[in-house]
Amino acid sequence: MKHSDLMKRLDGVFVPMFTPFKVDHASVLNEEQLRSNARHLLDRGVRILNPAGTTGEFWTLTFEEHQRVVRAVVEEARESCPEAIVVAGATGQNIDVTLKLAHFAAECGASALLIAPSFYLPLSEDDLVAYYKKVAENVDVAIMVYEIPVATGVRIHGDVLARICEECPSVVALKTALPADAPWAFERLMRRFGERLRVFAATGAYYSPFTYMTGVAGITDTMGNAVPDFGLSLHKLARARKWEEMNNLYREAFDVLEIEQTYGKAGLKEIGNCCGMNVGPTRYPLKDALSASDRADIQRRLDSWSFLSR
Repeated sequence: MKHSDLMKRLDGVFVPMFTPFKVDHASVLNEEQLRSNARHLLDRGVRILNPAGTTGEFWTLTFEEHQRVVRAVVEEARESCPEAIVVAGATGQNIDVTLKLAHFAAECGASALLIAPSFYLPLSEDDLVAYYKKVAENVDVAIMVYEIPVATGVRIHGDVLARICEECPSVVALKTALPADAPWAFERLMRRFGERLRVFAATGAYYSPFTYMTGVAGITDTMGNAVPDFGLSLHKLARARKWEEMNNLYREAFDVLEIEQTYGKAGLKEIGNCCGMNVGPTRYPLKDALSASDRADIQRRLDSWSFLSR
């Protein structure tokens, strides 16, 4: 697919998918459930899937598991909804691993690659540019830059992002997990790069009323794994510029959205389990992060959310 064509289609709700593990056996990948989840999301109208991303716990996967996750989602998308876009996570701890993951995703038929900088030690601006340039020169697939400072220690904005765009024509999009200064930062980001990149707010629904007003292409909706209709409804209202109705929907969901902020990825995955998805535990932390009272609180929040009863 031409990069220009892909950019036109990169609009909507971007769902970073859970990686399901067997219940009580977090060391065992549940590929059958993963395929079922992909079909469910596509059936509900989600058109941008992201396997093996942060929500998919990619850093806990073996290389073989990472391959299985990407292949499974690409195959299900091809079978169930050929027009769907699969943005395969291809971030590794070094450039060689990233290139191997990127080549594999390309061979499987992924539409694009989601790539964050290698993690552990922050990269300099020159290193960042060289990193993305290396991938762009070696893999003929569109790239979505992933800015997630909490994991990588670097911000990808301003002049360094401009350099990446200039030296890497295949970079077509940005997924950004901006911190608390997001309202100001998103406005600057869209003013400078709105014509060059399709920008997705990795903070999802938390900033969605405002970020949509700045002109983002869509939101990253982690909640979409369990309740895809919520993010799709936000996107539809945003495109219709029904800001008040959109904000009311967001405010009503606040207690549920707060689950991930309060309980982390384990809480987010528990939402999926409560909604009948059987996605199992998180692989990290190794010790169960949720107590019985935590699970009761999550269930209480879900029970009080009227959106689920519509």
